[in-house]
Amino acid sequence: MELTTVILSFLLIAVPISAITLKEGIPTRSIDVCDGCHGGKYDLVLSDPVLTFPSFLHVGEAGQVTISISITADGNSDYYLFDLSVALVSLNSRISTPSPVTFSGQRPSASGGSYVWSREIILDIDAVSRGTDTLRADATIDPHHEVGPRTRSSTFSLTVNDPPSLSSGTHSPGTGDTSTSFTFTVDYSDKNGDLPSFIHLILDGASYPLSASDGAADTIVPGETYGTSMALPAGNHSYHFEASDGMNTTMCPEEGGDVQGPVVTQAKRPPVLSEPMVDPSTGNCSTSFTFSVTYTDEDDDPPIGGIRLLLNGTVVERQMTVITGPPSPLNDGVFINGERYHLTMSLPCGAHRFEFNATDGSGWAASERVDGPIVSEIPFLLVSIEQPEEGEIFYSGSVLTFSASYISNVDLPDAVFSWSSSISGELGEGNPLLTAISPGEHLLTVAVRSTSLGLLSRDFVNITVQDPGKIPLMLEMDPATDITIREGETVHFSVVLDMDHPFIVEAEDLSMRFLLDGMEVHEGNEWNYSTSFEDQGLHGVEFLVYGDLDLILHKIWNITVTDVKASIILGDIPDANLGAFRKGDIIKVSIEAGDPMNRTIRIIWLIDNISTGELGDTFEWELRRGPWSREGNHILSALLTNTDGVSLRLNFTYTIIEENTDLEPPGGDENIDNNTSMTNTTLEDDGEDAGAGIFGSLKGDPVGISILAVGALLLLIGVVHSIFVLVRTPKSGAIKRNSEYQLSFEE
Repeated sequence: MELTTVILSFLLIAVPISAITLKEGIPTRSIDVCDGCHGGKYDLVLSDPVLTFPSFLHVGEAGQVTISISITADGNSDYYLFDLSVALVSLNSRISTPSPVTFSGQRPSASGGSYVWSREIILDIDAVSRGTDTLRADATIDPHHEVGPRTRSSTFSLTVNDPPSLSSGTHSPGTGDTSTSFTFTVDYSDKNGDLPSFIHLILDGASYPLSASDGAADTIVPGETYGTSMALPAGNHSYHFEASDGMNTTMCPEEGGDVQGPVVTQAKRPPVLSEPMVDPSTGNCSTSFTFSVTYTDEDDDPPIGGIRLLLNGTVVERQMTVITGPPSPLNDGVFINGERYHLTMSLPCGAHRFEFNATDGSGWAASERVDGPIVSEIPFLLVSIEQPEEGEIFYSGSVLTFSASYISNVDLPDAVFSWSSSISGELGEGNPLLTAISPGEHLLTVAVRSTSLGLLSRDFVNITVQDPGKIPLMLEMDPATDITIREGETVHFSVVLDMDHPFIVEAEDLSMRFLLDGMEVHEGNEWNYSTSFEDQGLHGVEFLVYGDLDLILHKIWNITVTDVKASIILGDIPDANLGAFRKGDIIKVSIEAGDPMNRTIRIIWLIDNISTGELGDTFEWELRRGPWSREGNHILSALLTNTDGVSLRLNFTYTIIEENTDLEPPGGDENIDNNTSMTNTTLEDDGEDAGAGIFGSLKGDPVGISILAVGALLLLIGVVHSIFVLVRTPKSGAIKRNSEYQLSFEE
C-alpha cells in the first residue's frame, strides 16, 4: 500500500501569532487499536488532543484554536488504514465552533525507524457573548478492522471579555531620601465597566495594593486614578502596575518590564541612647554616683551640645564626657559603633530617677527612665561624757561613776561604750561604768563604736584623782545645794574644812577665793562671803581653795534670782475667829494656797508658836492636854514656805471655855468686828505707816495683842510685813466675812 501524508490548515482570521496567548492542553494520553491481524495486539496508539488557544476574545471577535494529534504504529502499520475525525464543541454556547474535520484512508509513515502520523488542525471560532465558555476538542479514530472507533478529548476555558486598561503610571517625587513620602498612581479603565478585582503596585518585586483617589470607586467609565504613598529605603527602585477585572489581567507598562525610579538617598537618622546606668545604686550624701549611657548614630554624627542627664525631671547643668581607658569601640570616636558617656557626682538624700536625651541636629533621642539611686543620710555618731566633769577632783580609793550619752541619726543597737585612762589604761565597757582608778592627772576617754555601721566617736575629760592627804576635807557647805531667791535678797555663803585632817599643804599656805559670775569678789583666808542679788536670772558663785598656788578645791553654787513679787497665793481660808471650844473638842481648819511658779509649799501648823508636828493643808487636833487646851484665848498659826524661801504666816484665834459653860452662838462679842475696814491683799513695804496700821487695828483686842507679840518676835528674826486680807468666796465673789489676819514672811 502506498503511504500518503495529508496536511490540512484552516486559517479563518488573520490574527498575528504574537497576539494570541497559547496554552497547552491536558497531558497526552493514548488509546491502542487492534487491527485483528496480529493476535489481538493493539498496534495503533492515539494521543489526547493538545490545544493552543487565545487567552480571551472580545465580543464579536474571531479567534483560532490549534489542535495537535499524533498516531503511532508498529513496523507493519504501513499496511493499516484508519479514519480520523476532529471536532471542537462549545459547552456554554458563548463560542461558535466550526464543523468537524475528517481524515479518511490514512496510514502512519515511516520516519527514523518509527511509524507516526501527526497533524495540527487549526479551527476558527467566534465570540458570541461575554463570559467564560468551556470548549472540548474530540479526536476519534476508526481503523478499518473489526475493532470499533475510539475517542480522546481535551477541554479548555476561554473568556469572552474586554480586559481592563492601565495607563499614565507614574511616581512623585522622582528623587528623595528615606524620610520622603513617595506617591505612585495609575489610571484604570474598563470598556465593560468592570471594577478591578485587584490593582497593585509591584515595587522591587513586592506587591502593594492601590486605592481609588476618591476613596471608593463605583464606576470605571471613563476611568479612575488609583495610588498609594510610602517611604522607601535608600537605593534605586523600579516598579510596574498590575490589575484585573476578575477575568483578565493587564499591566502598565503594557509592553511589560519595570519603570526605573525613584532614586532614594539615606536621610539623617536620629541617634539612639541605650544602656542607661548608675553605679552604685544606693549610697549616702557623700557617695560619688556615676551615670553612664551609650550614644549611637548611624550617620556617624556627634551629639550637638553633648549628652544631657535629667535627674528627677531637671537637666543637670554638667557636661558628660566619653569614658577613658584602653581603646575600645566605646571610645574610638566612631559614633556608628556607639560611644559611652559618663558623669560622676554626689546627690542629696532621697529617692531619685534619671534619664538621658541628646540630638545630632536632625532629631532627638531619649533613653528609658530609670529609678534610682536611693541616697540616705550620712550616719553620724557623737558621744559626750556627762560624768565626771572637766577638771573634777576625786580622792583615790573612791568608786567613781563614769557615764556618757550619744546622739545619732540612725539606730545603733550594737553600740558599745569603752572607757580608758591615760594612766590606768583600759577601764572596761558599760554605761555607766563604776570603777576606782589610781591617783594622778587622768585623761579619761570614752569611745562608742557601732561595728555594723562602722561608726566611732570619742570624748575626753581631764580629771584629778588625789590622795586624801593632799587636800583638807570639807565638812560643811552652806547653802548645801543650789538655791532660788528673790530679787534683792542677801545670801550668806560659807565653807567649813576639817583643818585637823592631815594634808600636805600647810594651813598658812592655803588661800581662798570667791567668784561671782566669774569675777573675783573676795580673797584671803576667809571662809565666808555674803552678797545680795539685784538682777534676776541665773548667777554662779564659786569657792576656790589654793595651796602653793595650786587649785586643790573648787565648789560652785548656782543661784536663781526671781521677781520679788513672786509669793504664795491664798485661796479659800476660814474665818480668823474659830469660836469657843471645850477640852476634848476637835479643831479642824483647811486652807488653800498655791505658788505662781509652781514651787512646792511646805505647811507647818503651830499653836501659841508651838509646833504641832502636823504638815499639810488641813489641821485637825483634839484639845485635851497641853498648853493649847487651857482656858482662855489661843492663836493657831499656819506657816507656809515655798522652795524659793518665801514665807507666809496665817493666824487664827480660838477660845477654850469651861466644860459647863454654854457656848455663845458664832459672831458674838468675841468675834472680830465684821465692819472693820480692810485693805487690798497686797504686800506693803515695812515702815511707820504699816506699823501704825497694825497697832490701830489691834488696840484693845487681846487677840490682836497676841498677834502683835508674835510679830514682835518675828522682828527679831527679820523684816516683818503686815497685810490685811479681804476674803471673798470664789464662786459668787461676794464678801463672805471680814476677818483680819496678820500674814508674816521673811526676806
